[in-house]
Amino acid sequence: MSQDISAAAQQYLATRAAAHKQWLKERHAICSKQAHDPEKDARKALSRIRERDVDEVWVPIRVYPCPRCSLWHLTSTPLDAEGHPMREHFTS
Repeated sequence: MSQDISAAAQQYLATRAAAHKQWLKERHAICSKQAHDPEKDARKALSRIRERDVDEVWVPIRVYPCPRCSLWHLTSTPLDAEGHPMREHFTS
């Protein structure tokens, strides 16, 4: 870490990071999908995957909040005109 941050601040940040990592691990146990928190991280992951894997069959097109684990997931399921996930869809 930066030398301009006090030892107490470094310890606080390390403790918060460890607690957040544990929280994510517990939430991930609820839902087996790859999870992201916050939404901004999910959108970054979506951008990275879409740039890298444009020729794959499954390419996520959006992020969504999971009602089971309260984190964010990626999906290739498009939304219909009312904003609901389409039950059946085809990828090209």
